Amino acid sequence: MSERDFLKSVQWQTKWGFPWEYYRPLLRWAQKNKVAVRGINRSYKKRNATTLKSRDVFAGKKIAELVKAHPDHLVFVIYGDLHLAADHIPAEIVRILGAPFAKRILRIFQNSEKIYFQLLNRELESTTDLVRLSQNIFLSDECSAVGEVAKLFDVSGADL
Repeated sequence: MSERDFLKSVQWQTKWGFPWEYYRPLLRWAQKNKVAVRGINRSYKKRNATTLKSRDVFAGKKIAELVKAHPDHLVFVIYGDLHLAADHIPAEIVRILGAPFAKRILRIFQNSEKIYFQLLNRELESTTDLVRLSQNIFLSDECSAVGEVAKLFDVSGADL
C-alpha cells in the first residue's frame, strides 16, 4: 500500500491531529524490519471525559489482547501523555492482565516544563535526554516518535 493510500485509509487528516512527519520514520522502520503495527485508538465525534475514558478502556483492551496473543514479544505503544497517567490506559491493562503485570509497563512522558526547570537549575538541561522519575516511568525531552523508540534501548540519564 502506498503512503498516500495508507493516510487516506486511516483518515489521517481528519482523525489523527498530529503531523504525519512525526510517525513516518517509525512506520517506515517497522515496515523495513517486518514489525507488525496495530492501531488501538477509537474515534469519537465529541471529545470529553466520557469519551476519554472509553478510549482508554478500548486501548487497554487492545493492548491486553496483543500481550496475551504474543506473550514473548515487546508490545510498544505510542499514546498521548494524558492516556499514560496511572488511572488511564495502564489501569485498564492491569485490570485485565492482573496486578503483577504492572511491573512490566514502562511509561515515557514527553517535555515536562517542571522537570526541564529542575534540570536547568542543576545545569543538566543540555546533557540530559531522559530522566527516570520512578522505576518504570521516564521523561524524555525528545519530540519525535523515533526518539522515543531509540531511548527504550538506552535508559541512561539523570534521576530526579
